[in-house]
Amino acid sequence: MPKKPDIKNPIFIKKISLKNYRTYKDLEIELNKNIQTLVGPNECGKTNFLLTFELFNDLNAIVESDKCNYVDDFSEIQTEIEFTLNPVLLRNHLNNPSIEETKIKFHGNQRIIECPNEDFTELNGYKISLKTSLPTGRVHITQPELIKELSLPSNHHIEQDKTYEFFIEDENRIKEFKNYIDTHQNKDEIDFIIEKEIKTIPKNEKINKYIDNLNIINWKFDKKYYIPNSIPFSDLKSQPKKYQSIVNFFRIANIDIEDFLNTNDHARRDNILRSVNESVSEVLNQSWTQYQDLELNIFLSSDNALHIGFLENKRTINPNRRSLGFQWFFAFLLHFNANFGNEFRNCIILLDEPGIHLHPGGQKDLLKEIEKLSYYNQVIYTTHLPFMINRNHPERLIILNKKKGITELKKPWKEGVFDNILIANTLGFSFTGLSNFSEVNLFVEGKTDQILIEKLSIVYTESKKEDLLDLNYVSIIPIYGLSNLDPFIRVANMCNINYFGIIDGDEIGRKKLEKYKKKPEKYKSVHEKLFILEDNKEIEDTIPLAILNQSLDKIKQEIYPWKDLIDEEFKFEKGEINPQIDKMITKLIDKHKQNQFDDKIDINELKSTPFKLELMLSVVKHIDAKNFHKFEELINLLKRINVKAIEVLKSLRN
Repeated sequence: MPKKPDIKNPIFIKKISLKNYRTYKDLEIELNKNIQTLVGPNECGKTNFLLTFELFNDLNAIVESDKCNYVDDFSEIQTEIEFTLNPVLLRNHLNNPSIEETKIKFHGNQRIIECPNEDFTELNGYKISLKTSLPTGRVHITQPELIKELSLPSNHHIEQDKTYEFFIEDENRIKEFKNYIDTHQNKDEIDFIIEKEIKTIPKNEKINKYIDNLNIINWKFDKKYYIPNSIPFSDLKSQPKKYQSIVNFFRIANIDIEDFLNTNDHARRDNILRSVNESVSEVLNQSWTQYQDLELNIFLSSDNALHIGFLENKRTINPNRRSLGFQWFFAFLLHFNANFGNEFRNCIILLDEPGIHLHPGGQKDLLKEIEKLSYYNQVIYTTHLPFMINRNHPERLIILNKKKGITELKKPWKEGVFDNILIANTLGFSFTGLSNFSEVNLFVEGKTDQILIEKLSIVYTESKKEDLLDLNYVSIIPIYGLSNLDPFIRVANMCNINYFGIIDGDEIGRKKLEKYKKKPEKYKSVHEKLFILEDNKEIEDTIPLAILNQSLDKIKQEIYPWKDLIDEEFKFEKGEINPQIDKMITKLIDKHKQNQFDDKIDINELKSTPFKLELMLSVVKHIDAKNFHKFEELINLLKRINVKAIEVLKSLRN
């Protein structure tokens, strides 16, 4: 990416339009989050979507055979891919607040930029000059950004007496380069000169440069990332690039592999390998929770070969004896951790079916790593795996489908609600094929409680950048009435399932809690796992009155049959909400019996349960970053539960 100060949670591409391309007839897909997850059945166009990014590196990436066969006269219509740049980042980069929406069109084998402002712009920056008098091959550069700016050959060596010059705007990058040179082993023999400079260029030229510098990484697990059991030292020294995974070991330890390869001091080599083993083992154990206390064990044998293994229970296991899932995860971890903070900042990272070889626990570990990558990168990945969907962020999902051979977008049945059934069907599971239980489970009395808690947790997480409840590890389970709590607890105890519960503070709830307290030997400290609301309160009573009435107004305007039935003057008042709903429903039933309504309205529809569901669906639409804090009582309760849930999760991993 152009070297501006690192941007947190960046979105470089805001929208992509695809016309007459493979399975895409004419579709526009918005990228509103800096992590986007594409889900859908096989051959619905997920991988095709990722492949469009190849156009940034190769204008001929799309050929005649890529045209959509389902477009009338498709052979006569050109394929067109259009990327819309995020104007906020572009304005920041161009130092020009007037820049409007800019589009990049790939049409045929041409790249066309559409920018409403095509005047000139001034660049305030610095000219950097670098030169050494040392013989070629003596000065080796390892800083990736500097290698790129200097356009160094593959060996990364500086030529003797050659002056390297480049222009740069970002002072932070200059400081990075200067610090690197100041700590270089040949620093006294390197001339590094910084001079202020102003350049005037056509704005489109700068936009072109911005586009050219978009760093797009389509990461795939291939042979170069496999970790060998051993390597002849001479092979590693002559061809280090061939062994990228080994180079990455050293980069994680912040050690130049050339220092290891070029020293003849055996004690120094041993110390370097010890540092590498410790650094990589630390990264591995922080990220891989499947088995703890794995250690990397690299050593140089008497036959002058570098041996690689993993210490587990005091035994060394060769890399090729590890599972394919572990090899995939470890390669991913190595690749991105080795480069994180350097060239893997301000990038667009594409991942096709990441974690496909991983156990669900490993997929959740991978989700955390993708989350880390997204701090300074835009990430787009495809998946068929339910555990590769971050349940804290349903807004990141792009659901694709294929109808009559053509890719289409599929919308959730209710906006703002994480529809588990829709996701399950999209991923190819039946309704009963997925268990709702997770590592930790929160029992709630009804479906409306689940909907409210999930939405509040999602908005809280998105706004505060911290979990209220981590929905990747905590499932909200509706038990459909407090009378069902006993059987749910029995099942949980029989299956060794971790659970907590929220129960209403009404008389029934208080009696239930008291029963568990009186018989701890029978109910195994159940009362310690239950959280009760304040006296006479149900979850609906924790909803701010203003949001309740906003939601009610929406129902009165839009939702059948209630829009034709509820009195315009009816409003919720302070106090218990469910008795007010029941009273309203009773009045509606009486009016129905007196034939005051259209005969088409079925009296069986006039019940509290469907109305409460519609009310809660309307409520969750109104919860946003501006008002979620008004749910203070419920948020505080969920925070207490989250503390307990974290304790359980830690115990499971020890």
